[in-house]
Amino acid sequence: MTRGLNTQKYKRKSGGEKPKIVIPKGINRPVGEHSSKHATDIGVLIRCEAPMQVEGWAKIPDETKYHLLRKLTNKLSYELEEPHVVQCIWKSFAKQYSSFRSNAHKYYLKWKEAGGVTLAKQNIYEKLGDRRDDWLWLCDFWRQQSLRKFQILRKAIGRS
Repeated sequence: MTRGLNTQKYKRKSGGEKPKIVIPKGINRPVGEHSSKHATDIGVLIRCEAPMQVEGWAKIPDETKYHLLRKLTNKLSYELEEPHVVQCIWKSFAKQYSSFRSNAHKYYLKWKEAGGVTLAKQNIYEKLGDRRDDWLWLCDFWRQQSLRKFQILRKAIGRS
């Protein structure tokens, strides 16, 4: 597995220091030499460790979110005493989570349209790796969401 190798190389070259992520106030996004590591490492944490069996990022318990933040700050250096930095990090986590779920949903829809929910469940989204239970939960969640939307639409049409 190659995840984190560039960060490890940097730490060796810099005497063990973590790459510093700079997030200027007013810009509210990472800039500079290591800015891409911010998004990359958050993306890896989302794919590998974020809970998927919830309705969305907002429903993840704070304790779990702080666990992900600690893992991130074990690899990268941030000025966490600055509120705008912490806000940017949380916003990045939420955006990456939403994007990951959206891509997984598109993948689900592709298989569902090709052969139904059963086929979609059999073809686990590769970026979920070995998280089969999460994939099955997501498939059921999206199927139920679709049914709810259909029921709402039927009620709206019935009232006209």
